[in-house]
Amino acid sequence: MRNIFYLVGCLFFLSACTSTGEVPLITISSISINGEIKDVYSIIKYNSIELNEGDQLELTLLLSGNGEDLQTFTMMSDKESIDKHLKFDDSVISMEGNLTDLLKDRLRFSDGIKHTEVKVISSLLDVDDDVIFAFYLSSNNSKESAREVITLKIDD
Repeated sequence: MRNIFYLVGCLFFLSACTSTGEVPLITISSISINGEIKDVYSIIKYNSIELNEGDQLELTLLLSGNGEDLQTFTMMSDKESIDKHLKFDDSVISMEGNLTDLLKDRLRFSDGIKHTEVKVISSLLDVDDDVIFAFYLSSNNSKESAREVITLKIDD
């Protein structure tokens, strides 16, 4: 009888340890403005990029489920006047149902995808104030989502 309790206790402990619930990661790997590559470290340190109206910004984001399958990626901006779109490998995106919505900058990943790269390309059209981009990433078995926020300072 004692062996049965020991076995059940071990199984319970192992099942509790299998789901780490690690938070997914969003890493900005490169930033370019009008084709000119910028220093990622200083931009992340000061959390801002200085731009002029009409500049084209390209961000390369590395997305990692931190050992878990990626679930969704969403990009949001506080301005509607920004022309923005996502570039990604089509093979990692699930088009089942309506979970992937390119008009709302929302991607749903296929099963088994643990890491990928997404490029954000945006042009600043008719913008007077600073612009904020927010990126959200969720993975399976994680109760928390990753969030990365970038502030674009507009020169007058």
